[in-house]
Amino acid sequence: MPDEHGGLVYQVDASAITAKDEPGLHSELLRIIEPISGGVAITKIEGVRDHSGHVQRYKVWVERE
Repeated sequence: MPDEHGGLVYQVDASAITAKDEPGLHSELLRIIEPISGGVAITKIEGVRDHSGHVQRYKVWVERE
């Protein structure tokens, strides 16, 4: 979905991610998003948590390169 600044926001299910650290998370999200959108740069990542505090999905803001 488009954001208010001309970028895009993707939502990626947390079950698609196996990374345990920030660089790994960034790499995996790019691997998932780039085949859909082409070359992008991630500008923000936000974990969306359930009532127990577990991350259910990631909201990922990107800008096309």
